[in-house]
Amino acid sequence: MSQVDKTIGQLIDELSILNVKVYHLVDIIHDEGDDSKVAEAARKAQELNLQRSRLVNEIDRLLTGKEHSIKTR
Repeated sequence: MSQVDKTIGQLIDELSILNVKVYHLVDIIHDEGDDSKVAEAARKAQELNLQRSRLVNEIDRLLTGKEHSIKTR
């Protein structure tokens, strides 16, 4: 199922799951003493934040009919 075929509820569900994943990665970043684990968590959090931005954009599009550009870097 592509993003276009998903309902607003499904997109919000995905957004909620991503938010929890990012929350746990931020805990690792702040509490972990191993620099390699912190770097790995930070990379994963950055990837998930891009996914979150895409989901928010899709939700906005469904609600408002307007597209928003996503800055990837």
